[in-house]
Amino acid sequence: MEKDVSARFDKLDATLDRILNVVIDTQQHVTKLEERMTALEDRVDRLTTAVDKLAKSIDTLVLEYASIKVQLSRHEAWFKQIAEKVGIELKV
Repeated sequence: MEKDVSARFDKLDATLDRILNVVIDTQQHVTKLEERMTALEDRVDRLTTAVDKLAKSIDTLVLEYASIKVQLSRHEAWFKQIAEKVGIELKV
């Protein structure tokens, strides 16, 4: 009977060791995943910042383009007025 109990304790001890190893492996995997998630979050933050800067630059360029377009139209009208007063025919 004593051998039976001892054998059961040995099996239990082996089982507990396996469970402990699984838990340790799981903790290591979780730690690696956490590190990867942190790195991924950093990348996403940098990409978000880059996209925000790009969007701001595009907005600035759109406003600048609109301003240039208005100014160009104004200059074109002035050239036509000057040509009429001077009597010059503008050709395209």
